Amino acid sequence: MMGNVSAMLGVLSGFTAIWVVIVVGYIAGRINVLGPEGRYVLK
Repeated sequence: MMGNVSAMLGVLSGFTAIWVVIVVGYIAGRINVLGPEGRYVLK
């Protein structure tokens, strides 16, 4: 039982990390943190 919970938490942690990177990149692109060419850098 605890093995399943641990595995599920690991999967959720992985998806959370991926979503955080996507959201930070999106926000950085929208507010032009990297300048006018920032959108091309983030692609």
